[in-house]
Parts: sequence; structure tokens; C-alpha cells
Amino acid sequence: MDIHQVQVMEKQEKLWHSIHQHSGVQVNPEDVVLCSGCSCALDKCISVLANPVDLSHLEAQIDSKTAAIIIINPSNPCGSVYSRQHLLDILNIARKKFVPIIADEIYEHMVFPGEHFTSLASLSEEVPILSCSGLTKRFLVPGWRMGWIIIHDRNDIFKKGEIRQGIQKLSQRSLASNTLVQGALPGILKNTPDKFFEDTVAVLFCHAKIAYDNLEKVKGLKPIMPRGAMYIMCFDYPNYMRLVVTVPEEQLHEACQRISDFCERHYQETANKSANTNTAETHTTVLEY
Repeated sequence: MDIHQVQVMEKQEKLWHSIHQHSGVQVNPEDVVLCSGCSCALDKCISVLANPVDLSHLEAQIDSKTAAIIIINPSNPCGSVYSRQHLLDILNIARKKFVPIIADEIYEHMVFPGEHFTSLASLSEEVPILSCSGLTKRFLVPGWRMGWIIIHDRNDIFKKGEIRQGIQKLSQRSLASNTLVQGALPGILKNTPDKFFEDTVAVLFCHAKIAYDNLEKVKGLKPIMPRGAMYIMCFDYPNYMRLVVTVPEEQLHEACQRISDFCERHYQETANKSANTNTAETHTTVLEY
């Protein structure tokens, strides 16, 4: 075993210990696959599970060749957090259909007060799950490209189907692994104080509330108060928009004011006509520009 292999194993051990402490889910060091960011982790999971697209059979196979269910929880872009029961319902479908799950849970530590995140792996007894996460969101280090896949496979289904081996081979395909950040990973996980994470969530919650309170007064917009993550969505007209609430508070107020001014200039009311009487019954809002 060379020095590089020893170093990678040490990082996997540290990450395994951190994950096991946080979630209580039984994970072994060999279940940890280091990646260059969470998006890289998702790419590897999809690549190892999905078959190449066969255009000639696409229409016929689309219902029967499902490779996996992908769940993003907490949600990007909506900021929703799935309930435990909702996750159990999804797992039940996956179990009946014999379909694995890819779980993007990179926002698991960014859940607002009063809400609760449940790890999908903590609920699964039978369904194999590939959980993807990384440093970027929780530690506020976009661009560091440090992510990982945690393989939850209590019945060794992935081992029988060579999925586990496939993930390892795909990981070896990367020629530019982020060794500098990988080397710093044990210290990052061990030494970052909890107050850093608590302050981050407090700021995000405050900013989300500011955006929601401002935008709900705007004609033509219907904001949805998020329950986690970094975003807020606005619906209720033919298109929609997503706002990122990580900017400084002063800029957020300015952005909301500029959006309000824009909507005020372009807001119109239109009447919906009844199909039977051809008379106007309700009014909806539209923005035209």
C-alpha cells in the first residue's frame, strides 16, 4: 500500500467518524468515497447506475428502465424540507419497484428553526441509498470542490450488482483530485466550532424572512417561505424566479425594493372568463414587460 492510499484511508476514517457521530447511521470507512464536490458525487452515482441513452428504444424503455430515484432534501431550489412520513412513502415506492435512491443532502445542516431534517438512510432497512454531500454549503467554501458519497447498502445489493466497484472505478478516473483540501478535511471536520454553523443558519433564516416579508406585499408575486437552504421561490404567474438570500442584508433590501418597483411598473390584472357563460368570474395577476 503506497503513501497516497494510506492518506486517503485516513481521510475516509475521519469523514466516517464525523458522519456516524452526526446521524447515528451505521457506516463503515469503506463505504466512503471522496469526490471533487457534491456535484461530482452526484455525477458518479448517476453514471454508475444509469445506462447510456439508446435513442431508438428511448420511448419504449422510459417507464421500465428507471435507474434510480433522485431526492434533493432539503430542496434546491425550493427550500422545502421533507417530512419523515413523506420520506417513508418514497422509500416504500422504491422498495416495491426495486429502485435505488440517490440522496442529495448537502443542505442537511441548513434547516431553519422549528423544522427537522431526517436522513433518508436512517429510515431505510431494505432500499440501497447513495447519499451525496460536501463541504461547500455547510462550511461556506464554494470552489473548494470537496464532496463525498456514502454508500448505505445493508443487504449488499450494490456489491452483487457491481455498483460499489463501479463507483470506485469512476473515482479513479479523476485525474485532478483535490488533494490539498482532502488533506485539510480531518481538521475542518474536527475543529470548526458549532457556533459557526448556528450563526450561518441564523443569518440565512433572517434573510429568508426579510425576502419573504418584502415580496409577499408585491403585486403579482407569491413567495413561498422556505424551511431551509439558501433560496426563496416566487410563483403565481406563468414564469417563476429563485432568489439567493446569502447576500448582505442591505443588498437584500435593495434587491427586494428593485423587484417591487419593477413589478409595480409592469403589473396588470386580467379577467378569467367562464367557459359556459363567457363572463368574467375571477381575476389573476400577470406581469408583462
